Amino acid sequence: MLTCPDMRDSWHWFLKNTLIRYKDFQFSFIIMKKFLEAYKGINRTVWIFTVVMFINRVGAMVMPFLSIWLKEEINLSLAQTGLLIGVMGAGIIAGSYLGGFLSQKIGSLKTIKLSLLLMGIFLILVYYSSDIIVLTVLLFILGCVQEWTRPATLYFFTQSLKPENLPKASALYRLAVNIAFAVGTTLGGLLTAISYAALFWVDAITCWFALIFILVALKGFNDKKETEKQKIINSGKTNLRIFYFITIILFYYTLFFVFFNSYPLYLKDFCKIDESTIGILISGNAVIIILFEIQLVNYIGKRNLNTRAVGVGLLVGALSVLTLLSGSSLTIQIIFIILLTISEMLCLPYLWAIAAYLGKESNKNIITWYSFFGSVAFMISPVITNFVAEKSGYDIAWIMISVFGFISLAFFILLRNSGEIFLKSES
Repeated sequence: MLTCPDMRDSWHWFLKNTLIRYKDFQFSFIIMKKFLEAYKGINRTVWIFTVVMFINRVGAMVMPFLSIWLKEEINLSLAQTGLLIGVMGAGIIAGSYLGGFLSQKIGSLKTIKLSLLLMGIFLILVYYSSDIIVLTVLLFILGCVQEWTRPATLYFFTQSLKPENLPKASALYRLAVNIAFAVGTTLGGLLTAISYAALFWVDAITCWFALIFILVALKGFNDKKETEKQKIINSGKTNLRIFYFITIILFYYTLFFVFFNSYPLYLKDFCKIDESTIGILISGNAVIIILFEIQLVNYIGKRNLNTRAVGVGLLVGALSVLTLLSGSSLTIQIIFIILLTISEMLCLPYLWAIAAYLGKESNKNIITWYSFFGSVAFMISPVITNFVAEKSGYDIAWIMISVFGFISLAFFILLRNSGEIFLKSES
């Protein structure tokens, strides 16, 4: 039985720990409240659409393991595997343009629905095909139809949101994609341990599940109204400002995609870092984005620092690559990843918004070209980086890529000085 002092001590212990837990809960609640407030202005339709894209991206498990499947399961040579991946990349470039074209002609939501349906079908067809010619054709088509969603997503956001909320929507979308990619890649690795059939079928089923979800959740969405709005948003003629913007996209994305293509190879071959550590380093990019991007976008938006943010982001991107000249230590790699991720968070959400502005004021195809040249950059980035690294060494390659960053910054200054680059609220 407790004595009075024992009871008092127990009561003090209870109060102390309860208050501490209450304060911890209160702090967590405040953090969560601020996190959710950062998304204020994004309507229900965009939230539903982002959930659909999350489902689809979680299921995008085949791509990280496609080259392994072609080489190990289909028994293709390394050269044949590279050729087929290249053909699929060509399909992605074609799809980025065709997706924008379809979004204008039939509506962005219809384009996404069609993409989800066909992706599931062609994933299954690819798995059950072993003839190299048939595989080549099917992979080109698969790359094409899966890329339709990229320009269609930008069209959808442009039509569904007020101009000032586009960067927030971009940050939300990128948050969903980064989480989904981490989850999907992990699940994909587990499924390959079972069988590649499971990998392809689960990927296809998630495409169809996302399609069903969008049919039910956005049943009343008027795609015809979207198309009418597109004609207003995308009226105008091509001018020099479009050239400036496309140049920014081509050079900056070539720099940015080094992180996903050539940089892991550099870590393995030059820095002698093992695969598990490489995986942790690369995933650090997604972790930083998940934790900080929406808060950063919200801060910049409240203070109307959009233009300055992009300029600083392009500069930081160019400087980040130069840090790789300092050595191959793990510390240097961490600094590079942090700087490049900061650049990404400052640039990518706002490049969407600039595309929307130029689409309204200058050129009906600017969103399509934005996606198209982004895809081109994805294809050429590893080609030119690896070629220069092999012929002249990684230091020369990094200097070249850094110069690309400074070129994008120079053209951004030209674009900024030529007039407005962000849409103003129409409300």
